[in-house]
Amino acid sequence: MWGIMKKKGALKKAFTGLFCLALCSSPFTDIRVGEISYADEYEYDESFEEYLTHQGFPESYKPYLRQLHAEHPTWIFEAMQTGLSWNMTIKNEMVFRRNLVPNRSAYVSSWKDVENIESFDWVNNDWVLISSPYWVQASKMGVEYIMDPRNFLNDDYIFQFEELTYNRNAHTLKGVKQVLAGTFMDNVLVPGTGDAPANDYITSDTYSITDEYLSGLDPNTTVAEFMDNVSVRDSVSAVDIFFCDANGDRKDDDALICTGDVLWMAFEEIPKEDESGEETESTSQAEEGSHAAVDIGYALQYAPLATAIVYGDLNSDGRVTNLDRTTLKLFIRGDLQLNEYQQIAADLNHSDTVTNLDRTTLKLYIRNDMSISTIYQTAGLTYAQAFFEIAKELNVSPYMMGARVIQEQGAGKSELISGTYPGFEGYYDYFNTNAAGLTREDIIVNGLTYAKQKGWDSPIKALKGGITNLCSTFIWKGQNTLYLQKFDVESDYYGTYWHQYMQNLFAPRSEGAKVGRSYAQMGVLDVPFVFRIPVYIGMPEEPCPHPTVDGNPNYKLKTLSVEGYDIDFDMHRYSYTIELPAGVKELTVNAEAVASTTKVYGAGVIELEPGDDCVIITVTAQNGLNAWYVVNLIRPIEDMTTEAETTTEEETTTEEESTSHEETTETESTAGAGTE
Repeated sequence: MWGIMKKKGALKKAFTGLFCLALCSSPFTDIRVGEISYADEYEYDESFEEYLTHQGFPESYKPYLRQLHAEHPTWIFEAMQTGLSWNMTIKNEMVFRRNLVPNRSAYVSSWKDVENIESFDWVNNDWVLISSPYWVQASKMGVEYIMDPRNFLNDDYIFQFEELTYNRNAHTLKGVKQVLAGTFMDNVLVPGTGDAPANDYITSDTYSITDEYLSGLDPNTTVAEFMDNVSVRDSVSAVDIFFCDANGDRKDDDALICTGDVLWMAFEEIPKEDESGEETESTSQAEEGSHAAVDIGYALQYAPLATAIVYGDLNSDGRVTNLDRTTLKLFIRGDLQLNEYQQIAADLNHSDTVTNLDRTTLKLYIRNDMSISTIYQTAGLTYAQAFFEIAKELNVSPYMMGARVIQEQGAGKSELISGTYPGFEGYYDYFNTNAAGLTREDIIVNGLTYAKQKGWDSPIKALKGGITNLCSTFIWKGQNTLYLQKFDVESDYYGTYWHQYMQNLFAPRSEGAKVGRSYAQMGVLDVPFVFRIPVYIGMPEEPCPHPTVDGNPNYKLKTLSVEGYDIDFDMHRYSYTIELPAGVKELTVNAEAVASTTKVYGAGVIELEPGDDCVIITVTAQNGLNAWYVVNLIRPIEDMTTEAETTTEEETTTEEESTSHEETTETESTAGAGTE
């Protein structure tokens, strides 16, 4: 850290040509890092400590993880050992245009870069616009803070590390609605999907209550009484069974059964026993949580379809096989002919079974009694319903899907999702895929060109296509957290650093916070979430500090001149040389900063003293950044000789003469004595 120079000989030749850019220490009094506030009931957990050590979490991570474990003992923390050097990672993330922040008053200047000469327009005194409307290069300090996982190991932000696969215990339609609450997608139908809103629960394990079935019920039948008669196969175990009204809200046990109500059932496969009583693998290929085996004869004494049982094998790729055709017919309605259910996208073979049946296709077909080819044009899907169904089909988090669209589209007024942009009418890009460019027009045209190439000619296609693209290029390739989609430190598939979904530095933090708030509102924070948390080699001992310094960073001079001499000034050059004639005792140096908020020291009339070999102009920006402009002086030898040096030389000469005279006298005396 350099201070203001002293006048006489303060900086000699070693400083010639040197430029130093420093941060003053005084502004950094308000530095925020991850804070720990231990709960009173926190107790040392030896098994958890062993787990953290086994995972390879550094000591600096552990205090935060201990607190999270105390508050959420079901959560699972996995250390992702990147094998990458922290310093090298930051260096690569500082590649120009790789990380951007908004150039807005809400973000202090230390979030924005000035180290790269391309980042700041020094002449016009503002940051260089990289992407419309206000995105500029992020600072190193900002990148370090956002990339350091320790700053976000708390309830507010940890969900940027959540694995983004579908979690049936946490991901619900109600939760998707909460993610979208207050946005342009809140309780709004996806354009082009029809005018009549679809029922909220449109899965194959739902059962709509109609007048036909109510005719066999006592009009005063309650939900609890109806549930007592629910029947399921021995091979499945009911995880959750409940009634919802026509609005999708869960009904109390004492509420009456009404037309439009929906009975919702979720099942999981349980092991069967062989003759010896030992557990064996289920004959079904269904995984835990599958809905492949469902008895829809919910109330044997009431429902006409009491004996209709759907039973098939759910393969690992999410498709149902070996589904009995007669069962399928009964399941759909019980009154369809073969040529009617053949409209379903499936293969009919000679053994009276249906193969390769897409479960989502079946769900939609059952709900609407029509061909899947027309389903999206005739049934109105809300954004929440669309996200939920698409996410389940692709095995991805619907909350991430909703949060990502909010992040990309904001108020929902972008031409990328209007369907009306000239030359691209009828095309949509909800995830801003390939939407990049310097100008607003570049961004829109590039995004819609990609949408047109992909055939995204309806909002529902753009939603499914965009999330499929995200899955196939990121989530299914190992970049399966919000953090990893922003920072490519997963090297298994693409290598490192370059394969990043977005430039917005704050995206994982803001999206993760929104998802976390939704989980809290739903009361599902005790679900066993899995968090994949990166660890780097050579990290700082303490979490990287939060950028807090503000103020104009422009430390450049607009003009610099020395009266009577030509220095050919360039604001980006910090060292100049002039040759002085003999006897010059003073110089007049004029210097003006680009920014009015910048202070300039060392200009004016400079009195030269013997020995001075440079003049230094110190420039201090409003935010504390310093720069030094140096004018080196070539002076005659006599002007470089100080008074002290001259005095010393005279004293030395006199002393030598005196000593010589004394020696001569002594010699003469000695000689005389010898003669005697």
